[in-house]
Amino acid sequence: MKKTHNEMRGDCTMDKEQIFKTAIRELTENALEIRRENLPEAESELYSQIEKLSKKVQGILNELSEEQRNAIENYIDQKEYAADNECLFLYSQGAKDVIALLKELEVL
Repeated sequence: MKKTHNEMRGDCTMDKEQIFKTAIRELTENALEIRRENLPEAESELYSQIEKLSKKVQGILNELSEEQRNAIENYIDQKEYAADNECLFLYSQGAKDVIALLKELEVL
């Protein structure tokens, strides 16, 4: 069955949206990698503590039943996924805000 022009436009919109999300994800990942290489000592210590806690939590999870472990792992995965989506939203919103501000200042 042939797609209508509007249906094909919808496909292009989704493609553009996916490209946009992929570009933002790559930009944020690169920025975070650079940031983590140059962290102040206090923040570097925070990431070291998180790594230690992660190992401790993994040990605790291994002692739980499979059902309990899966429930907690699913919860952690979903929280991380939600946080990731919120970070991507904030990054996009920040870009939009900068553009709006530059237009308001008549720079653009």
